[in-house]
Amino acid sequence: MKISVFTGKYNQTKRERWAALKSAATMASKRGSKLLILPGWSMLRKREGGIDKIKELSKKNDISILFDTRGMNEAELGKAYIIYSNKNLIGPFNQLFHLSDEVEKSPLLVKNLIRLLKSGKRSFNISGTTFSVLLCGENNFLKNIQNCSNKAIVRHEYKFDTSCYDVLINQSHTTMGNWPKLIKRFELLSRNNKYLIFLVNNDTSSDKWKSAINIFYNGKRIMTGDFEKGVGKQKNIGVRSQHST
Repeated sequence: MKISVFTGKYNQTKRERWAALKSAATMASKRGSKLLILPGWSMLRKREGGIDKIKELSKKNDISILFDTRGMNEAELGKAYIIYSNKNLIGPFNQLFHLSDEVEKSPLLVKNLIRLLKSGKRSFNISGTTFSVLLCGENNFLKNIQNCSNKAIVRHEYKFDTSCYDVLINQSHTTMGNWPKLIKRFELLSRNNKYLIFLVNNDTSSDKWKSAINIFYNGKRIMTGDFEKGVGKQKNIGVRSQHST
């Protein structure tokens, strides 16, 4: 199946952001995508009608949309939703944590996230393809061993594998640093012929988009946000599912 990934400038006004999202949905639909993936904090707060606007966009373009809304304040963690093209809304997937210190001190947070992923409570299915969702710093359920070439492992020795999804999506709210470590984590999460899609709005003052979109497949990075110049990024990719019918 074909999916589209979109990210834009973090400092856009509400009007600019909504115009960009409408354009992205229209383009994705015309190109035959079944799913449009948006980054963290991609839509207005619920009280501002953000979810209703996404529903209208999904219905008009006959496309499913994965999006993340702002909470009532900046301190509130992410809430992701999937709106199917048949109008069904699933979510929210509530972010459990965002800092490595949190999960290092509390093994239960890692255990709960793994349980959600394995149980399918962080997943949705489109055309036989299973998508699972990580919200922003939840990739910190993994840690890196610096004296071992930044090898990525699961914290607190919990067991986890990639069998519960075909595509793992990590929506981020703000640009992340320390990419040598992140690359190792994403390589691990995309092993065994799985996809890992990381995306975030560009919150820098420059047009450096490399870290705004990163796509991994089978343990290797296959795409970054540097594929074209412009004020926003949209990319269509084909996903091969082991479970597709």
